Amino acid sequence: MPVDNDEQGTSQEQLFSNTASQIWPGLKSNAKCNIIVRIYILRAYNLHPGDISGLSDPYVEIVLGKSIRISDSKKYVPKTLNPVFGRCFERVISFPECSMMKIRIMDYDRIGKNELIGETTIDIESRYFSKHRAHCGLPKQYNKDGYNRWRDSEKPSKILHELCSLYSLKHPIYTTNSVTIGLKTFHVHNENTESDRQSLALYVLNHWQEMPVVGYHLVPEYVETRTLYNPDMPNLHQGTLEMWVDMFSKDSNIPEMVDIKPPIVELYELRVIIWSVTDVKLVDNNFFTKEKHSDIYIKGWLPGVEKRSTDVHYRSLNGEGLFNWRLKFSFPYNKTENIIVYRKKNFFGLDYEEQQFPPKLNLEIWDNDQLSPDLYIGKLNIL
Repeated sequence: MPVDNDEQGTSQEQLFSNTASQIWPGLKSNAKCNIIVRIYILRAYNLHPGDISGLSDPYVEIVLGKSIRISDSKKYVPKTLNPVFGRCFERVISFPECSMMKIRIMDYDRIGKNELIGETTIDIESRYFSKHRAHCGLPKQYNKDGYNRWRDSEKPSKILHELCSLYSLKHPIYTTNSVTIGLKTFHVHNENTESDRQSLALYVLNHWQEMPVVGYHLVPEYVETRTLYNPDMPNLHQGTLEMWVDMFSKDSNIPEMVDIKPPIVELYELRVIIWSVTDVKLVDNNFFTKEKHSDIYIKGWLPGVEKRSTDVHYRSLNGEGLFNWRLKFSFPYNKTENIIVYRKKNFFGLDYEEQQFPPKLNLEIWDNDQLSPDLYIGKLNIL
């Protein structure tokens, strides 16, 4: 019975696929593969300025293959060369159509065309099929919940089981603090505690390069630092981008996204109690008696906060002053990064400009004068 050309072609493909899988068990299928890709964009720094002011309004743009383009222009960060994005983007893509990914940092313009600051290119297909499991990095510890919870679609024990099957090794044998695979035993150093199976398996994965003959390094959990380039100026760095990429099979159990939103800026109040001072330098002379004295007061401030002062301790003859005075300072504070953050509208009232300062308390001792400018005596800085 004659065979239709389409059926004959299909039979030949299946025959080749079956033969190839027997000869090369690690060879991946060339069939269309649908995956979920997550791109975590943390921040960029030292960007090339795109505006006349010497700053930029950067935002993220991602291009996957020739058909998928993600523009985050509504979330641009105004007036900065060191933007904190804290953004995560997720798309379903297929290989080989979307094998390459471009991440661009663009400069937003209200009038005119948005311009490219710099871009970086990643071969995500090679990552996904790499034997080093580059599609999702391995952490050092296994956590079921919390900010550092396990984010791979497969548990460590399953990953280890699949590795052993791939190289026809005996399945792992777990004990209290060790894992045995064939003749190799991995001893987990964990003082006074028993490790669960997932933690033991993760330890072996992080030390898979120690496995005889078939061992090699698996990619650890990481944050990529990538240099940005502009095609118009290919030899000049345009800044640096911090990010990472996770990829999962569409048919797998997809974990939740990692929350990388920028830390919240909260309003704090600092209260400083000035009780007394001693050994203050005497800088004034009595016109009649020529006796040394100072009219002492304390001035304090935080960066960007209005200065506050105590009352004046008049006629201190021995360098002592009693105040019992409280200075109050309200300020917006980012406790995660330990910085004071101010956001104010620019001259045209369209965007917010951000200023950051170290949380440093400045205290100064001054001598009060009625007929001449006050005289500076000394200072104290407290971080």
